Amino acid sequence: MDGTRAEAVVFGGFGTLWWIAGSGPLAAPWGTALLVTGALVGAALVTAAVLRLNSIGEQERMHRARHVYRYVNLAQATGIAGTIALATVLDAQQWIPGLIAIVVGAHFPPLARAFAARGMLVTGALCAAAGVVGCALALSGATLDTTLPATALPVAAVLWGTVAGLLAARMRAPEA
Repeated sequence: MDGTRAEAVVFGGFGTLWWIAGSGPLAAPWGTALLVTGALVGAALVTAAVLRLNSIGEQERMHRARHVYRYVNLAQATGIAGTIALATVLDAQQWIPGLIAIVVGAHFPPLARAFAARGMLVTGALCAAAGVVGCALALSGATLDTTLPATALPVAAVLWGTVAGLLAARMRAPEA
């Protein structure tokens, strides 16, 4: 599994951010325990990715995919900012986690193609599915304190699961 270090570090880092966001609304002591546990899990996954995965070929792949990468991430950032702005103006913040998870999930298919990383399709679909659950909860009248953990914790698990999958594939691969 050459050239997966950067992907794993990014997914591990963003997984940790989603976990921290999702743990925030939960009451102590469980919310605190989840927050600390998630920070430790995220740190462990990022550390393992740095130590166990390599960056062979990453620069070449990034160079080839740089335009797609830039535009897709610009579109994602715009979608996230627009979602937050619109939901805030409409006083509908409970929709923010679900809609952001859908935006995040939607940004993976073009990246999967550009980086020839089919696993990103699964990651994207699962992130979007978590977003749909968050939106369904918002539609049912749930508050942000419900939709945030119900969306963010599964998205974190998906991103961390992707990192774990990359690490497992590396462990199964024969040494070069």
